[in-house]
Amino acid sequence: MTQSSNMTQTFSLGKNLYECKCIQCKIELDELKEQFPEGTPIPIKCDKCKEETDYKLKLKIFNDRFQSFLKEVPECYKEHIKFKLDLDTFDKYKNWFSNKDKWGVIYYGTTGTGKTTKALISLAKAEVFLGIKGELIEAPRLAKRLRSDAMNGKNPEEQFNYFSRLSVLIIDDFLTEQDDHRDKGLIESLIAEREKHFRKTYLTTNATPEQLTEETNGYSLRMQSRMQKMIRMAVKGKDLRSQ
Repeated sequence: MTQSSNMTQTFSLGKNLYECKCIQCKIELDELKEQFPEGTPIPIKCDKCKEETDYKLKLKIFNDRFQSFLKEVPECYKEHIKFKLDLDTFDKYKNWFSNKDKWGVIYYGTTGTGKTTKALISLAKAEVFLGIKGELIEAPRLAKRLRSDAMNGKNPEEQFNYFSRLSVLIIDDFLTEQDDHRDKGLIESLIAEREKHFRKTYLTTNATPEQLTEETNGYSLRMQSRMQKMIRMAVKGKDLRSQ
């Protein structure tokens, strides 16, 4: 969005009297001055000035949300989480988020290339632009959480429902969970449930595309087929942790 050069923030004409610098606002204010007692606040904004104010307000909201998001991110990721906080980026992300065919993304590559950072940027955009909260969790911890309730005598569906209903979920280090049919079965069921409702799901993994669909990875043919349909994004480069 381009900003007109004659648009500025409102400024004071006198005691509690304000106007925009554009001509239309000046005309409207001149017409209204005599109708109000001296000192009465007169909020005058033409459509263009209102659009300018709304634009600045949105940018402030985006920035405030971004700073709040960074406070919850581990230090090692903060300097790498960068994207434009503007309306063009907002519109593109909103359209992408609403696309049901793009419910799942797999970031794959060697260790330390920034797969988790890529996923966190997507999570940050959801929070910054849409006000949507999500969560990142490592695959081994996710499996433990999913079976912890049943082991502790609690409702076995509590954790499952929590993770299945998150608008955005990042499963980090996918395929590092135990080679246990119970753990893999729980994660598989969770991903299937999220796909059913088109909830954004990101997987990060050091595995190759071929390894993701091998029968030896412990997941069913149905799960392998599901991963075939997910968007795959290779993350290449130097090991960021060694720099």
